[in-house]
Amino acid sequence: LISYTQTGFTPMRVEIKKGQSVHFVNNSDKAMSVSTTEVGSLYFGELSQGKSVGRGGTYDFTFTKTGAWTYMNRNVPLDSGVIIVQE
Repeated sequence: LISYTQTGFTPMRVEIKKGQSVHFVNNSDKAMSVSTTEVGSLYFGELSQGKSVGRGGTYDFTFTKTGAWTYMNRNVPLDSGVIIVQE
């Protein structure tokens, strides 16, 4: 579970196993739209929340590839984090 708050994503760094999902919840008054920050990464175009959600909105993504994946809120690009996916 990653919570999006007034000050950004909490926790900012998460470690999971390959095949697990991450559940993002917007607990802020800002719009949230999760997207990868890495152009050309394995998840570019996949880790991309289709539309912004307000408070209480959610987004789920299942990670099938190992690596370190940085992400941001497209609406507030300085709000970012990283997900470490291990075997």
